[in-house]
Amino acid sequence: MGWPLNKKNEGGLISSETFNLTRITTVLAAGAATLAAVGGATADKGSGFVWAGFDATQRTALIVAAVTAIALISSADIVGRAIAAGKAENTKLQVLADPRAAKLKAGSGGSKDGVVVALRPGQTLQVLFITTEPPQTASWQNFDEVHIPHV
Repeated sequence: MGWPLNKKNEGGLISSETFNLTRITTVLAAGAATLAAVGGATADKGSGFVWAGFDATQRTALIVAAVTAIALISSADIVGRAIAAGKAENTKLQVLADPRAAKLKAGSGGSKDGVVVALRPGQTLQVLFITTEPPQTASWQNFDEVHIPHV
């Protein structure tokens, strides 16, 4: 049963074999659309598709409920994966116990005074730089663009 699972090392941050509800709900949504089309085509005809004695209003309510459930499940899966990916990315974040005074070098829009409050390793080391002059802004800057005086 490999179809609803992500393949190992398929790419991205979630590299394990995880259950993928989005793939399943895509098939369910296609089935619900087919059911709705068949039900609509045979709604008021005496023969054809039998809906277990449901009238048109009940059929419509069932279809809407099924599509809503599919949309909620798919959305929850997507949001859950986004949260997991964000947590995986932020595990590398290192918050400084004491903010360090720093100066943003002139090449990045002029020299600005501020503080560095966090480090984020990656392909290049980045620091979270917060300006001290109003309006205060926070931005991730490459380590080379920020001067941090030694203590």
